[in-house]
Amino acid sequence: MGRKILAIVAHADDLEYQAGGTVLRLIAQGDQIHQVAVTLSQAASFTESRELVAESTKLEMQQVKEAMGYASFDSLGLPDGYLYDIEFNRLRGMLIRKIRELKPDLVMTWYPNPSYIEYQDHIRVGQAAVEAAAYAELPLIEPEQRDEGLEPWYVKELCLFGQWFGAHLTGVNAIVNITETLDRKIEALWKYDTQMILLGETVKREAVACGIAPSEVPFASLEDYRELVAKWVRSGAASVGRKIDVPYAEQFVYRSTGPVREVMSDQLPRSYLVGP
Repeated sequence: MGRKILAIVAHADDLEYQAGGTVLRLIAQGDQIHQVAVTLSQAASFTESRELVAESTKLEMQQVKEAMGYASFDSLGLPDGYLYDIEFNRLRGMLIRKIRELKPDLVMTWYPNPSYIEYQDHIRVGQAAVEAAAYAELPLIEPEQRDEGLEPWYVKELCLFGQWFGAHLTGVNAIVNITETLDRKIEALWKYDTQMILLGETVKREAVACGIAPSEVPFASLEDYRELVAKWVRSGAASVGRKIDVPYAEQFVYRSTGPVREVMSDQLPRSYLVGP
C-alpha cells in the first residue's frame, strides 16, 4: 500500500513547477497525493482583478487535479502576496488541522530559506508547513482540534523543494529522474492559463524595460507563453539531470522527522522518496 502525501504550497502551480515530474512518479508507484495551496494566486495578473484571478485559479486547479491524478486539491484562500500579514501561528494552526484531517505519511513543501527566495509567500508557507509537520503530533498544540475529533498525527517524512528548480537548495540528498514524466508535467502546467499569461507578460515587460523593442519580443499569444514555459522547465530539469547523468531530473531535501530514526534506525526500514 502506498503512502499518503500532503503537498503544502503557496500558489497553485508551485508543486507542478518544482516537483511535478517526481509527483507523477510517486503516483505511479501507488502513493496518494493531496495538495493544499495556501493562496488562490490572486496577484497573478497585470490586467484582471484579484477576484477574477481567484475564480480562474479555482477552475484551473480542478483541471490540474484531473491531469496529474491528485486525490484532492484545495486552497485555504489566503491573500497572495500578503502572507506576512497573517499571524504565523494562525497559519501554522490551519496547516496542523489539514495534517490531522488527512493523516499524511509525508509532507512536501517549500524549503524555508529566506536567503534565496524573493517571495514572502514561499518563505512563510515553507516555515509554517515544516513547523506544522513537527507539531501536529503534540496534543497540547492546537488542543481544541482534539475536541473536534482531530487526533495528533506523526508525519514520518519531509520533502522540501526550492525555487528555480532547487538551484540554491542546501543539503540536497534526493535527485529524481523525471525523463519519462517531464512531458506530462509540462502539459499539466499548461492548464494554468492564468500563470502562463502572467509569465509571458512578465518576460515581455522585463524585456522592454531592458531596452528591447516590443516588436522584437517573440511572445504574443497563449501558445507562445506555453512554449516559453516548456523551454524554461526543460532547461531547469536538464541542469539538475546533469548531476546524475540523466536527461531531466528534480532535486530535493528529503528526510525523516522526529528522533525515532536517530535512536532506532536499525529497527526501521530504509526510507525512499521514490522507490528503488
